[in-house]
Amino acid sequence: MRKIKVLIIHRTLSMLLGGGELFFVRLIRSLTKSNVDIDFITAKPFFRKINCVYKDLNVKYVKSPYLWSLAQIHLSRYIDPLDEYCFKFQLFRFLRKNIKKYDIILVYHYTRIAKDIKITFNKPVIYVSFGYAPCENNIRFLDKVLTNGAGLDIFKKFGNVVNIPIGIDNNLKKISSNIREEYQIKNDDFVILFVGRITYIKNLPFLIQGFNEFNKIINNSRLIIVGSGELLNKYNHQDNRNIIFTGSVSQEVLNKFYSTADVFTLCSFHECLPLTIDEAKAYSLPIVATRVGGMIKQVKHGKGGFLIDHNVNEFVDSMLKLYKNNNLRKNMGDYNKKSIKSQSWNKSANIFANLCESLINQKNKTN
Repeated sequence: MRKIKVLIIHRTLSMLLGGGELFFVRLIRSLTKSNVDIDFITAKPFFRKINCVYKDLNVKYVKSPYLWSLAQIHLSRYIDPLDEYCFKFQLFRFLRKNIKKYDIILVYHYTRIAKDIKITFNKPVIYVSFGYAPCENNIRFLDKVLTNGAGLDIFKKFGNVVNIPIGIDNNLKKISSNIREEYQIKNDDFVILFVGRITYIKNLPFLIQGFNEFNKIINNSRLIIVGSGELLNKYNHQDNRNIIFTGSVSQEVLNKFYSTADVFTLCSFHECLPLTIDEAKAYSLPIVATRVGGMIKQVKHGKGGFLIDHNVNEFVDSMLKLYKNNNLRKNMGDYNKKSIKSQSWNKSANIFANLCESLINQKNKTN
């Protein structure tokens, strides 16, 4: 049987290593036994090096300016459309030459591009978004929408939505770590961990403010911020020496940070269904997260951690409860570990493969 050939259009795959990128990389790596073959197409900036190289994936590049990081800081209402237009221009040059190779096109984030591909090439088009409000006029042209978490509530009115859950490697567990020694953290210090891209949406100012207040009460507490992003230099100048910025780290080193932490925290303005929450669960960590998006579904308040509003007092109170009660931390961590046992990337990959097969069967019936 001929394999179904799918092209995934992912603008930022070559430059960012966030949840939206890692989701696809881990999903596709789990498709090896399926009837689906994947190519990625992403941007190759004119004047910058590619940040992320995936040697085990079929990645193709189109040259276009990469203005995404700049758009997060200045004039996004002007830069975003320009960035999208330049990428689309080069993308369509590629598609006109290669469209016959592909049975299905999947587009991440850009509804206008997805709609124009559907109209121009008349191929089944899957749109993927993790919680950003879509343009309704564009969505109605498309065959399916893949999403999860908060995205299910946003897209449910369209009637063509498929829930593709986050997988998890259930072999993840606490390992021996030298992080405390490397960063001069004492054995009895209370370690709070954040993992994510350093962007506006993650609301680092609130996290830092909350930690500073908590640190005034519990002076043997440390906050470790793992990740990089366009706002890293803005926040990486804290007077509090108990706040540690690590920048990007490998997965091997990240495992050590998870194994070192006492609590995981994510205080974003919005999230769909962040991978890092489930990774923290895999390491039996209690979680303090803001009551937004899919985190409301991921964190069982009072069982696996605490959901808070963007309120510094709530942050401090939650951390104090966890600091003062070792049994509470352990029980919440154990609850979180058990809650993700049914998740796997193989299950997510099967949902995706079945969707591709159903779209091809549907197209064959109409031809």
